[in-house]
Amino acid sequence: RLVGNHFATEPGKNVVMFGNTPTYIISESKTEIEVAVPDAETRTPTITVTSYGSSVSISAFTMKSPVISDFSPHRGQPTDQLIITGTSFRGSYLKVFLDDVQLQLDNMDDTHLYTRIPYDLTKHEGTLKVRFYDQEFVLGQTFKSPWIRIDDFPGTGLTSSQTFVHNNAAYVALVGNGTNNEVWKFSNNQWSQLNDFPGIDPGSSLGSTFSFIVGGKGYIGGGDIDVMQRSNKLWEYDVVTDSWTKITDIPQSEYVFSGFAVGSTGFAFEQDFVTQPKLWEYNAAADTWSMISVVPDGMSGTANSFIIGNTAYLLDQQWQAFWKYVPSSNQWTAVSVPDNFKFAFSMGGFGYAGNRYSFYKFNPSTNAWSQELMPYPYLDDDNFISFSINGKGYIVRRSSGTYGKVAYEYDPSF
Repeated sequence: RLVGNHFATEPGKNVVMFGNTPTYIISESKTEIEVAVPDAETRTPTITVTSYGSSVSISAFTMKSPVISDFSPHRGQPTDQLIITGTSFRGSYLKVFLDDVQLQLDNMDDTHLYTRIPYDLTKHEGTLKVRFYDQEFVLGQTFKSPWIRIDDFPGTGLTSSQTFVHNNAAYVALVGNGTNNEVWKFSNNQWSQLNDFPGIDPGSSLGSTFSFIVGGKGYIGGGDIDVMQRSNKLWEYDVVTDSWTKITDIPQSEYVFSGFAVGSTGFAFEQDFVTQPKLWEYNAAADTWSMISVVPDGMSGTANSFIIGNTAYLLDQQWQAFWKYVPSSNQWTAVSVPDNFKFAFSMGGFGYAGNRYSFYKFNPSTNAWSQELMPYPYLDDDNFISFSINGKGYIVRRSSGTYGKVAYEYDPSF
C-alpha cells in the first residue's frame, strides 16, 4: 500500500513499477494506491509511481524472505515427492536445489513447497537448498536415497542374458535377443566389453539358458536353440584369461533353464513341463553331473536365486513361491513370500528381491521379509538382471525399447 497525495483518481492514469516490472493496481485514490507485489528482478527493487506523467521513486522496499522449517521425507527414492515446510513461500524467484541440481517445483502455497526427487538421481546423499533472489537457505539435514541411477548398460541389449559375479565384478553374457554373443564386465562402476561367447551358431538363437560360478570359473549352458530345440551344451569361462572352453555336455534330455551355485558346487534344474523338475549337481573338478533330487510340488524349476552361507533361496518365476534348499542335507523347505519377485541378490547376510512395484529384504534368521524402497522410473516391466558387488546391489532393465538398459544401484547404508 502506497500512501501519499495527488495520485490520479482516474483508472489507468497511475503506473506502478517494481524495478522494471509493472504491477497490478488493486485500488487507487488521491492519497493511496494498493498494489499486488510482483516477481521483481531483485529482492530490493526500486518502486516508481507515475501519475499524470510525474514520477516519484521509493528505494526502501525489500521482498519478505521465506522461513524454512523442515522437509519430508528425509529418506526417499527417485521421483518421490519432496515437501518443504515453512512460511512466506511465494514467487517464481523461489527455487529448490539438491546439491547443484535444480528440482522441479510442482506447486506451492504459503507454507509448503512441493517438489520432486529427480528420476536420474546420481548421489545417495545430498544437501537441500532453497534460493530466494540473492539469499540461499541450507537445510540442516541431508536427503538420502538408497537408490541412484548409474550409467546405462552400453551393450546391444539384455533380453536373454546370464550374469555371474567373481571378485567384486559382474559378468554379463549372451546379451541381446538370444542371437547376440557379447560379454560385458561391470567393475568399479564401469562397463567393459570382453571376448564374445562362442556358443551361438551363426544364424541361430540361444535363449533361456542357465549360469553359475564355481571356483572362479563361470558356466553357461542349457536353454533352447531357435526356441524349438533343447540344448545340453556347457561352456566354461575363465575370468583371468577372458576365454571360453566347451566342456562335457549336460546329461539331460529335457530343458535346463535356471541354475545356481552353493560353495564349490553348481546346480541346474531340468524340466519337461509335464513331470516334476529334477535338480542336477555339477562337480567342476571332475567335470561330471549327477541327478540328486526331484523338486517338491509347487516348484517349477525356473527360479531366481540368492545364496546366504551354504543355503540357496529360490524364487519361483512361474508361481508365487519361495523355497529354501540346503545342499548338504538335500532338504527343501517352503517359505512364505509377500510377492511374485522377478529379481534377487544377496549381500551382508540378507537377501533382497523385487519386481517393478516392490522391493523386500529377507532375514534368514527369522525367515521374514521387510519392505524397502524401490525406484520406479522406467521399470515398467518385470525383466531385469540383478547382482551385488562391494556391498551394493544392482538392477538393470533388460527388455528392449527406449529405456531397455537403464541401471540402478542400491546401497542399504543410506
